Amino acid sequence: MLNQFSREELLIGKENLKKLQNTKVAIFGIGGVGSYVVEGLARAGVGKFILVDRDNVDVSNINRQIIATTKTIGKPKVEVAKERILEINPQAEVEIYQEFFMPTTKGILDESISYIVDAIDTVTAKIELVLRAKRLNIPIISSMGTGNKIEPTKFEVTDLYKTSVCPLAKVMRKELKNRGIKNLKVIYSKEEPIKIKNIPDEVNQEQTSKKQIPASMSFVPSVAGLIIAGEVVKDIIKGEINMNREEAYNLLKEYNKENFHIKHALTVEGVMKYFAETLGYKEEKEFWGIVGLLHDLDFERYPEKHCIKSQEIMRDRGVDEKIIRATASHGYNLTVDIEPEHEMEKVLYAVDELTGLIGAVALMRPSKSVQDLELKSVVKKYKTEKFAAGCSRKVISDGAEMLGWNLDKLIEETILAMRSCEEEINKEISNN
Repeated sequence: MLNQFSREELLIGKENLKKLQNTKVAIFGIGGVGSYVVEGLARAGVGKFILVDRDNVDVSNINRQIIATTKTIGKPKVEVAKERILEINPQAEVEIYQEFFMPTTKGILDESISYIVDAIDTVTAKIELVLRAKRLNIPIISSMGTGNKIEPTKFEVTDLYKTSVCPLAKVMRKELKNRGIKNLKVIYSKEEPIKIKNIPDEVNQEQTSKKQIPASMSFVPSVAGLIIAGEVVKDIIKGEINMNREEAYNLLKEYNKENFHIKHALTVEGVMKYFAETLGYKEEKEFWGIVGLLHDLDFERYPEKHCIKSQEIMRDRGVDEKIIRATASHGYNLTVDIEPEHEMEKVLYAVDELTGLIGAVALMRPSKSVQDLELKSVVKKYKTEKFAAGCSRKVISDGAEMLGWNLDKLIEETILAMRSCEEEINKEISNN
């Protein structure tokens, strides 16, 4: 039987649609950007919402906010947005808070939330929301400035510290850097803000404490909002993990002090990211890398409980089960019975021992580098059982078989992967 999400189910599948229906997203700021985030998520089948905004709909909102019409003027934005969600999907659950979110705000956020959208225009509130999201390990995407712009094709989704042009992004970079925040997913526009002249008296009166009310156009904040909705949906479908690279690296260094083990972890991280790109998993590149980084988390301290103790450590830290399972799977038939199933797990199983062997061969060369290392040199040493005897040939060959590759292909691709990250790894090790 057809329903409002039947066409979407054709595109993403029943399981992903179910995942969206069980997801809770908190949207802060139900304005030009935020109202379209709500619209996009509701029509995508997200089943649970938290909406936060103190304002009522004003006549000046009509040009850019989808909840604003002549019939909704004067009504609380969160109530209008809730009504709209339920008209689209009567089974949705919607919590509303008609208040400004500020550093003094209590409640609202907890671990039940799957994703946070920051569509607030107050810097103090944006900073506080990011800080709380990071503390709770909840994924967040933050909207930078959309006012005084007319070109909707200039929007980009990137990390805050890679932004330019946007005045709001500049302020956020400075403030969050001072607070130790290393990364933040944002949407921003590379369009230079238009300088507004000859502001009418009635607009001047609206400005209150702001320096200037930003000018706006219907098709700019709306596009930003729908892009954000798309990012949220895609992240949920692909399984956005609750740990970033910095957190994973800090955890690794907490349990590993020897440069040898840290370098191996960094090497496997780089190799995994290379294969994520070449095998068509570019959007999961960070996830693959974190799995590579943490795969031997427990080996230095607990070699006799390898792939067992690490599960305990990570669960105690609230690390995503996807990371825990993937890292443990490389111990299959050795210390655990978790069989590699996903292609990423099979790659990890195959390359873990192999990177050690390739690294040992490279150290015998005058350059001590993989940059000039050839396949035949590695194959020759592979067949010499006494060379790097700790690198299990059986695991390597079993890994190649799991992937459906011949041994030469696995070795050659892994050499290329190690070349791609060698320089960066050496720099990181020298900084330790």
